[in-house]
Amino acid sequence: MIKHKRYLILILCLLIPVFSNGMNNHSYTIDLEIPDTLNGWLTKETLQIDTKETLYDYINGGAEQFISYGYVCAVSKTFEKTNEPEVRLEIFDMGDSKNAYGIFSNIRYDENEDYGQGSQYVAGALFFWKGKYFINITTIEETHETERFIRELA
Repeated sequence: MIKHKRYLILILCLLIPVFSNGMNNHSYTIDLEIPDTLNGWLTKETLQIDTKETLYDYINGGAEQFISYGYVCAVSKTFEKTNEPEVRLEIFDMGDSKNAYGIFSNIRYDENEDYGQGSQYVAGALFFWKGKYFINITTIEETHETERFIRELA
């Protein structure tokens, strides 16, 4: 009996570091079907923002708010089209719907239900949440074409 306990303790001592290292170094990705091309718009860049550290690098000064609402990971995809300003799609996995709504409710100042479960469109930017995701689609300069594309992406 004592011999079996020693083996059990030895096995646990060997396995605990393996499991704890795996838990501490997780990175996550969003695996959604986001088109690479859509009506003449092409993907210029895709970024997986898979850890809190990469979120700090990506959102200089705004990461804490997302982390406080349960941020898991995000993906950013920039689209381009000839003679049009770039459009950026950002999808944040907030872990669950209450967190996604929480971050949305702190960013918006008005709300409608045109997209997702709640949304707001302002010139050059559309914010909405659906399920556990907070989605942000923006452009630096709104044109008729960028507005159409933003709404189409949503």
